[in-house]
Amino acid sequence: MYLTMRAFDEIRNETVGTILVKLLAKLKKALESPFVRMMETYGVKKTQFISALAVDWGNNEAAGWAREKGFARYLTKLKLTDG
Repeated sequence: MYLTMRAFDEIRNETVGTILVKLLAKLKKALESPFVRMMETYGVKKTQFISALAVDWGNNEAAGWAREKGFARYLTKLKLTDG
């Protein structure tokens, strides 16, 4: 039996669309590197903690640090190299 793949631009059935979105989200998560997963957990939490601490110390500009992916990436790399 020969199967062909067809491309399509839109999904007309809402149920099929919902299932596809959930499936693609799971695939994306499964394909993420361990570093990205650690950055999304450890790095983001650490960034939020440091940001809140700096704001408590009077640095109001530090509130934006909590949303900086680069900062989360940096802190994660520090964690991995420091142990």
